[in-house]
Amino acid sequence: MAGWHGRSNGHSLSAVPEHAELTTQEAAELLNVSTPYLVDLLDSGEIEFRKVGAHQRVMADSLLEYKNRDDLNRRTAADELGQLAQDTDPN
Repeated sequence: MAGWHGRSNGHSLSAVPEHAELTTQEAAELLNVSTPYLVDLLDSGEIEFRKVGAHQRVMADSLLEYKNRDDLNRRTAADELGQLAQDTDPN
């Protein structure tokens, strides 16, 4: 991963190096989620992190992998809903 391409919540994702470590706040902003929600993702093992003292550092490559999985899941769900709507349309 050389970096992300695109924007999320006004933040550029194109200059995140593969081995970068982000604070939980930075990672939450890039995903456009709350910091407590991001911490839940870390605690559940969805996104890799490491402890630096009392702080968590989010691995950028793991964050990108999570974002890609989440985007794919959202697209799949939207496609399924669209197909369901077509299947139930009486016209």
